[in-house]
Amino acid sequence: MNRLSFYILTMFVVLFHFGMDAQDKVAVERCHQFMEGVPVNTIKADDRYNLYVGTDKGLYQFNYYDGVQTVFEGGAVSVADVSDADLLHIENGKILRSSRGLGVNINDYARSKAIAVKAYEGKIYVATERHGVLVFDATDMGLVGRLDKSSGKLKTNNINFLHRDEAGSLWVGTTSGVLQIKGTEETLHKPSDNIRVVTQGDDGIWFMGRKTLHRFAGSDWERIPFSGKTIKGELKGMAFDKHGRLYFASNILARWNPTTDETFTYDADFGFTDAAPTCLGRDAEGDMWAGTPKEGLFRFKVFYEEPEVAAPS
Repeated sequence: MNRLSFYILTMFVVLFHFGMDAQDKVAVERCHQFMEGVPVNTIKADDRYNLYVGTDKGLYQFNYYDGVQTVFEGGAVSVADVSDADLLHIENGKILRSSRGLGVNINDYARSKAIAVKAYEGKIYVATERHGVLVFDATDMGLVGRLDKSSGKLKTNNINFLHRDEAGSLWVGTTSGVLQIKGTEETLHKPSDNIRVVTQGDDGIWFMGRKTLHRFAGSDWERIPFSGKTIKGELKGMAFDKHGRLYFASNILARWNPTTDETFTYDADFGFTDAAPTCLGRDAEGDMWAGTPKEGLFRFKVFYEEPEVAAPS
């Protein structure tokens, strides 16, 4: 890997947001030395404090100890998966590449852009926009199956995401429900809803449908009251910070507290200089990251403080 210089410019440490039961300070930092003017397409983190950033110029890995290294250079990286000690990524929406030196052209099997990849139980699942999910053997990258409408597994071939949860299930989000794969069991949930985005919470898995927010815990579904005012335009991603607030990336970057219903929008006044984030990520320390089309990568480091309570007189 080629070593690049790494530089973080702290833009603001001035945000004081007061809630009903706590206050927090947010340091908004811009990481721009090697990504200014380059669209950031995906952000993934592993449990070893590495952050993987896919851009229109390639895939980069960095942390605060080793700086930035180039993993892949020369093509747009739209999605990556860092599970099972194998770094998988999609180049230019059509080439699946593995850190073990293996690769496959998705267009040989589906004339549709690849939008997600996940390793799961010895297989590699590649989601496409309009041709369902391709399933490859993780050892030799040979095609071993498909998840699509013709196979009876799905009600549509239009895929929105892949997600592997902490309980050992793989989820396939589509415009007609979400398929749960757990070992050999396959269950289609919410078939009448367009399940657009997913994120893992401390209390279950959260799914955003067409107009509704759902939480799945164990085997139970719950509809979460949600006004939608933190979303404008296309929803590109959502993720929880370490204090349980939910961030949304759409035409704005905003966060919502499910407990208090408080909302906050990040803009140029608070150091976020691009109003349209492209993706979200959370690192091993619990800090939030947002990619942008032209301003590089931003980190939102939250310092959460319980308010002091006066002793009774």
